[in-house]
Amino acid sequence: MSAPNFYSRNTSAIYAVDDEQAEYIDDIKANVLEQLRADGLDVDDIDALSTDDNSTYGGWCFGLVTGNYGKNNTNYPAIELVTRGGYYSGLNLDYVITYMVDNEEYAEEYLEGAYVYDGRTGDYKDISKTEVKRLQANARKLCKKIDKAMAANTNSLRKVAQFSNGEAVYEKV
Repeated sequence: MSAPNFYSRNTSAIYAVDDEQAEYIDDIKANVLEQLRADGLDVDDIDALSTDDNSTYGGWCFGLVTGNYGKNNTNYPAIELVTRGGYYSGLNLDYVITYMVDNEEYAEEYLEGAYVYDGRTGDYKDISKTEVKRLQANARKLCKKIDKAMAANTNSLRKVAQFSNGEAVYEKV
């Protein structure tokens, strides 16, 4: 069985880097980080294995964008910027969205089950639906800026077909 060349977890496009451009990946990553900083985002340089658990298309984290708005805010989106090797050739940029809630990390699918500390009662309670929506809205704002920066520095592709044997066809966006 075959597989598509690129894996993209959370992007509106596949931000591909072909084999010829791959030798400049450090410059491409630096450009993305610089553009995000110029857009006013809180960006940390990271050089570590991604927390994303996809074993076939594992990634290497090169940056972390946080939406920590406000002093002493312990609830915010944290988005890992990731490079992933293509299954056959090239590589692509991707990102993985997580949420920090009371300094605990939650994936999107577990966010509504998060607990927050209630200072008035001194106990933990379920996160409110309003807070979940606020966090998701902040993540969407960050993702738009990340998409823009990645698109400006890579070849934007979208998958137009995937065959029963797993192979895929891509087109430029």
